[in-house]
Amino acid sequence: MASEDRSRVAHGSGSPAMAGGGSRSSGDRERAAGRSPARDAHLSSARGASLSSARDADQLDGPAAPLPRHLAVTRRAPRPTQVRSVVFAGLLLVAVVALGVTAVFQAVQRSGVPGLRKAPAAAAPSQTTVASTSGGLPSTLGLRAQPPVAGQPLVRDGGFETGRGRIRDRPGTRCQRVHGGASGQWALLLRATGGGPGPPGMWLDLAHAPALGSRWRATVMVRGRPGLAAEVRLYERKDGRVIVNRTEYLLRDSDWHRIAVERAVERPGSVLGVDVRVRGLRSGQAIAVDDLWATRLA
Repeated sequence: MASEDRSRVAHGSGSPAMAGGGSRSSGDRERAAGRSPARDAHLSSARGASLSSARDADQLDGPAAPLPRHLAVTRRAPRPTQVRSVVFAGLLLVAVVALGVTAVFQAVQRSGVPGLRKAPAAAAPSQTTVASTSGGLPSTLGLRAQPPVAGQPLVRDGGFETGRGRIRDRPGTRCQRVHGGASGQWALLLRATGGGPGPPGMWLDLAHAPALGSRWRATVMVRGRPGLAAEVRLYERKDGRVIVNRTEYLLRDSDWHRIAVERAVERPGSVLGVDVRVRGLRSGQAIAVDDLWATRLA
């Protein structure tokens, strides 16, 4: 019997309990239990990664931690001074625009061009005076704002021999000097450009604040195609209102013709002037003007 037990021990065929009191190493015990140190390390790392992922998920699902104070975005309400500055800038812009519109409106209304503003006008009955080119008129005349005595001519170089003087173009008109005057070498060509509020022509102020009741006379030579209606006017302009006396002449040929008009001053403190206008003149067409003359009669 004893020999059989020894034989079992020698061949390792007995149970652990019966194998005797010999102690096993820890590696033997772990291998006996089906584990290894590498497997335990792998399990430990996997368990740590799982716990770290769980903590990260908790942090993502939970409320976000506040940013540091120096990185936090702060939204400040606009200061009262800033609001006042913006309001003041807006009001200033509105005031500038309104001032500009007012200035332009006043410039148009009081530009000095007679007849641009519609107002009640007291016009004397039209007169027609025609003369041939043989009626000699002085080609060079002096200029006074208001002559001290009657008979003083008021238009400088009304024959346009040295220039166009203080003649101004009406809106929609371009005036230029050309050869072939009525009594001299030069005349003034009035060409319509279109877009004007009234008939094309030219104008000139003669006297400021002329004496009430004083009488004035103006004449001009015109030449153009038949069918045009040329008129010369003496006007008084004050406070944006214009009152006129006019004489209109319908051209029936291409010769020079003289037109004359007279007027007595009715409004104290007004500006007295003369202008020449042409009705029926389309854009691109022209009429010649020469020997513009004006004087105070009495």
